[in-house]
Amino acid sequence: MEAFSFEHQHQFDEKKFVELNTLFKRESRDLRYAICLLIAVILFYSKYTISLGIGLLLLCGLRLFTPKILKVGVESTFNDIQYIKEELTYGVSEQQLWVYGRHLKVNIDWVYVKVWDERSGWLKISSDHCPVF
Repeated sequence: MEAFSFEHQHQFDEKKFVELNTLFKRESRDLRYAICLLIAVILFYSKYTISLGIGLLLLCGLRLFTPKILKVGVESTFNDIQYIKEELTYGVSEQQLWVYGRHLKVNIDWVYVKVWDERSGWLKISSDHCPVF
């Protein structure tokens, strides 16, 4: 019987990387943000809750401008990681998982794989002290 082995080459763009690595989908984030703004506006209609409305509105503004000011989040992670912008060769066999690029060479035996996650038709696999593949 022939041993199983599969390789695939792929180069991520920022949009796909962010889609696969954010905690929530963009549509649900925008909906939650809109609901938060709506609640903040509703809180303005009472003199007892106006301070809560102002605080909630400030938090919404902070959420809007923080990624541009502090460079936090998945977008900045994509910009910081040089090897993810290259075309990488992803491979699996019965014994191990590997990722090869011009400046990256990683082999992981299946024994050390810790987390499996499927998102948008992609299988995400990670291990201790190793990037998510």
